[in-house]
Amino acid sequence: MLAGSVHECHSRHHVTATDQSAYMSSAVAATTGIGSTSCPWQVRAADGQRINVTLLSFVGEQGGSGTEKSCYDVAVIRDGEGRRGVTACSGQQRQQVVLVSDTSTVELEFVTANMAADHVIPRSGPTAQFIIHYECKSSCLFRRAV
Repeated sequence: MLAGSVHECHSRHHVTATDQSAYMSSAVAATTGIGSTSCPWQVRAADGQRINVTLLSFVGEQGGSGTEKSCYDVAVIRDGEGRRGVTACSGQQRQQVVLVSDTSTVELEFVTANMAADHVIPRSGPTAQFIIHYECKSSCLFRRAV
């Protein structure tokens, strides 16, 4: 699990992930701020390479009544000029590919609001946990930020 560096976050306003494949946790973002909106992860591959991003969701089954679906805003991913939100809901597959990048650099930030029945709720109560896994689409060498 990547933990990141608070120092890098303060100096660059992001943390660079340079491993070829790694996991990032919403729990780390919630407790340290690394991977949050104020300090997103930046995954950088070699020029011309693409990055797979997979969500592992730990959202429980449907609520007690069985009719209300619990949904959570998980992350925002930037790929080139594009920006896309990632949402996980109860009843969905636990593991799902959410992006195959168009560029060799992707920024990822975990969000801090939950949704339930189409209403945004602050994450003050129990929250679902999420893990994002990234890896190169084909063999590539990650480079360290200069």
